[in-house]
Amino acid sequence: MEKEVYTITELKQLGYPDEICRNYTRSKGTQAMRNGLRGKWLIPKDHFNTWLQQQKKSSSPGK
Repeated sequence: MEKEVYTITELKQLGYPDEICRNYTRSKGTQAMRNGLRGKWLIPKDHFNTWLQQQKKSSSPGK
C-alpha cells in the first residue's frame, strides 16, 4: 500500500532531487505540515505530484 504522506528524506530516496524538495517546501510551506518532534516536513503525496506537474509546465514553455 502506498503512503499518502512523505518526508523529504523519503522523496530523495525515491529519486527526487534535493532542489525540488527544497523548492516545494519553500513555495508550499503552509501545505507541507511540519512534524514538531523532529522538524521534518510531511508532504502530502497528491499535493506534491500536482505541484510537480505545475513546475514542469511552467519550466517548459511551448508545450
